[in-house]
Amino acid sequence: MKNKFLRIMHITAILIFVAGCSLPTGGGAGPRVWIDTPLDGDTVAFAPLIVKSHVSSEGGTASAALLVNGVQVRVDTPTNPSDPLTSFAQVWEPTAPGDYGLEVVATDSRGNTGRSHVRVHISTEAYIPPLCRLDQLVAPELLEPAEGASVLSDGASVRTSVHFSWSYPEPSCRPSGYYISLSEPDGSADHLVWGFITPSASYTTGNWPLPIGACYYWQVAASPPVSVVGQGPPSAVRRFCIPSLTASIPGVNTVTASVPLPGITIIPPVTPPNLIPTFIFSSNANCRKGPSTGYEVVTSFYANDQVTLEGRNDNSSWYWALIPNSNSHCWISGKIGSPQGPIGGLVVVSAPPLPATTVAPPPVIVATTPAPAPVAPPAPGKFNISTKSCTSSEYIVTLRWNNVEGELGYRIYRDSALIATLAENSTAYDDASPDYNSHSYQVQSYNDAGSANSSEQNSEGCLY
Repeated sequence: MKNKFLRIMHITAILIFVAGCSLPTGGGAGPRVWIDTPLDGDTVAFAPLIVKSHVSSEGGTASAALLVNGVQVRVDTPTNPSDPLTSFAQVWEPTAPGDYGLEVVATDSRGNTGRSHVRVHISTEAYIPPLCRLDQLVAPELLEPAEGASVLSDGASVRTSVHFSWSYPEPSCRPSGYYISLSEPDGSADHLVWGFITPSASYTTGNWPLPIGACYYWQVAASPPVSVVGQGPPSAVRRFCIPSLTASIPGVNTVTASVPLPGITIIPPVTPPNLIPTFIFSSNANCRKGPSTGYEVVTSFYANDQVTLEGRNDNSSWYWALIPNSNSHCWISGKIGSPQGPIGGLVVVSAPPLPATTVAPPPVIVATTPAPAPVAPPAPGKFNISTKSCTSSEYIVTLRWNNVEGELGYRIYRDSALIATLAENSTAYDDASPDYNSHSYQVQSYNDAGSANSSEQNSEGCLY
């Protein structure tokens, strides 16, 4: 009975977890897309909503489009389009409360697409409580099955579907999910205790198949955010029974709260015993064409992602994993996570040949002389001033100097004020004097390293 119960609860837990997650879609060579928040079925406030998603694509991600009820509302591009793992945070402002379908469609550099979608309800309530800290959680209240209840079998099989439900008091915050503990006492020291966490706080009811002809205990505790270890105060423990088709179980209706119960306590979240070999990543990692870093990368995974194992190499240092949503495989190193389940039965898979490598010739070292440090140009030489025109209508003087090496240009100053900037190799400048008086002139050569000034010369002034 234990094996059947374990298999049933494992499959049920997987279905419950999948129901609360937005799995990536889009097969073939396209990118894999996840919507991280909001979760499918979430109720959110009537306010700007941030849709967070991430994309896995071997060739990188070119863009991610956010669609609402099938209509594109925005398109975003990643900072690094070649990154095989990319995250997006896209803001959408709903115009009215109601039910909406949100979809993220990612496109890779080759034009392949992948998508993920969720449905959310936009609430008119002004406030949705934030997630609770661990010390803010309170005990849930169990609704059904009631204490001492006898759940009748439907008579169709050796197990029957039991409806569980509970409620959570209305505090100033909300849990991220619930931890459910079920026990099948059989009088032995190793009685089965099994627990799992619901994917969100909206799961306060569920139908789970259990073998008939046995009694069970159940208990619920609220969970803090997934990054926090522990649970809140547990609910009361309740006992119920499922009679067999041929005989009733004695003592079902005589159990009271004072009857000693087995030592059922809320246990930390555990990975249930797997019926198939799996692998959980402890960090972001690549999955390759063969069991070595010398092979090309096929795809990438995030920390806490889980894949199914279907083979291994001869020393079990690498595992042959099934790529989700495909019939393809890739190799993952055993150092980047933890194998789970019956891995001893994995077959040894032959590795493909390593790709041919080209040995690069040794680099040719060419001795070079370091470039000299830049220096400022010398001052313009032989600077002089002559009168070009002195009439009743104008007074023009001509400035001349010798060109110097290494300059980028020249600046002309009159009475210490800059009046002109000339190109390199210039050697003369005509200045229309603002009046007929004598003025002081200077020429400055310059480059990126500095500048140098000529001697200061005065014009004669104009008398006509």
